[in-house]
Amino acid sequence: MTDIGFRLYLIFVASWFLHLTSWVPALAKIRFDMLLVLFLMVLAFLANRANSRLQKKDGVDRLLKILIIYIVVSLPFVEWPGSVIWRGFPNFIKAAVFYYFTIIFVTTEKRLKVFLGIFLFCQSFRIVEPVYLHITEGYWGSAAWMEGGDFMNRLSGGPHDVVNPNGLGFIINSIIPFFYFLASLSKFNIVLATSLLPVFIYALILTGSRSGIIAFTLVIIGIIYKSKNKALMIGFSMIGIVVIFTNISGEFQERYLSIVNSNTRHSATAQGRIDGLMGNLENIMARPIFGHGLGTSLEASFHLKGKPQLPTTFMNNYF
Repeated sequence: MTDIGFRLYLIFVASWFLHLTSWVPALAKIRFDMLLVLFLMVLAFLANRANSRLQKKDGVDRLLKILIIYIVVSLPFVEWPGSVIWRGFPNFIKAAVFYYFTIIFVTTEKRLKVFLGIFLFCQSFRIVEPVYLHITEGYWGSAAWMEGGDFMNRLSGGPHDVVNPNGLGFIINSIIPFFYFLASLSKFNIVLATSLLPVFIYALILTGSRSGIIAFTLVIIGIIYKSKNKALMIGFSMIGIVVIFTNISGEFQERYLSIVNSNTRHSATAQGRIDGLMGNLENIMARPIFGHGLGTSLEASFHLKGKPQLPTTFMNNYF
C-alpha cells in the first residue's frame, strides 16, 4: 500500500513544484493535482490504520488539526466564504497534506533519499530554467519601479511558474543549505553542488530581491557557523562579495545598497515594503477575529486598498 502511495506522492511532488498542469493544459482540465491528493488521502488513511506506528501524534499534528478545525468552524463568519471554498481551502489542503504524506509514505532512509532527490531536482529546475531563458532569450519575467519613473528588469520564475522575484529568491535560499551539506557525502554531490551553486547565486542577484539577499546573508552566516574552517569560509565569502558586487550593473548595485542607504533610486520602494506591512496590519484589523477568509489576501487588498496585492512577504509564492 505504501509503495504505491510513495510513487504517487513523488508524482504529486513533481507536479506541484514544476506546475505540470501549466505545462500540460489537459492535466489542469481534469484537476490532476487534486485527483492525486484525493487518491493519496485514501491510501494514507488505509496505511495509517494498518500501521500503529503511524498513529502516534505529536505537537505538529495537533496544531495542524486545530488550524483545520478553526478554518472550517470560522467559515460562516469570514468575509468571503465562497472564495475560501473554491480557492483557499483546496489550495490549503494540497499544501498541508505534504506533512501527512511525508510521514506516512517516506518511511525508510532509501525513500527519504529519493524524495529529497526529486524535491531538490524540482526546485533546482525552477531556478535553472529562468536563468537559461535569460541567457538564451533575454528573459526576465518581472520589473521593479525606480524613482524618476524608470523600471529595472528582475528575474522571476519561468513562464510556467508562479513565483515572483522574491519567491524565486526564497526558493534559492531554501535549497542552498541542502546542496552545501549534502556535498560532503560523495564526490558526485561535490561536483553537483560546485556546478549549481554559482548558478543559484547568479539567479539570486538577477532577482533584485533585497529580502532574498538578506536571507542569503543569514544562510552564509549559518554555514560559516557550522563550518570547521570558519576563517577560510569568511575569507571566501568576503572575496565573493567584492567580486560579485563590483561586476553587477549599477542599477542592481543601487537596489542592494538601498537596504542600508536611503539616497538611492530604490529607497522609495524599500520604504514601500514598510508601508505595505502597515497596510497588511490595517487589513487584518478590519476583521481581527475571524478575518476575511483563507486565501483571500488579494480580494481583501482589492476591496480595502483598491489594489490586489499579496501580503509583503516573499514566502507567499514559494508554493
